[in-house]
Amino acid sequence: MKLSQIVLRKMILKEMKSLNEIRVSHEVYDADPADLLEFGTAYASLGDMIQQQIQRALEEGNSNVISNGAMEYIRERLYGFNGLLDEMIDSYDPEAAKYA
Repeated sequence: MKLSQIVLRKMILKEMKSLNEIRVSHEVYDADPADLLEFGTAYASLGDMIQQQIQRALEEGNSNVISNGAMEYIRERLYGFNGLLDEMIDSYDPEAAKYA
């Protein structure tokens, strides 16, 4: 059976995605419990309204849906726990957030 280059590429990408999901899940699984507790405590301290803004920003891939005050609170509490979350915080534009 011959595989076209497109089919082979799709199979490889699917497998890479699967492996990446496994790797990410092991990172959390292998994380230091003290770090997980520290993050959980910090996240819980944000309150429901700010947690909802974070969830919306992650779903939309746009940190500018977060209010300026909430972002400062998020930066104080969560910066440094996770690379992707830090990228979201760093990409925040207070001027753009006014119009989101």
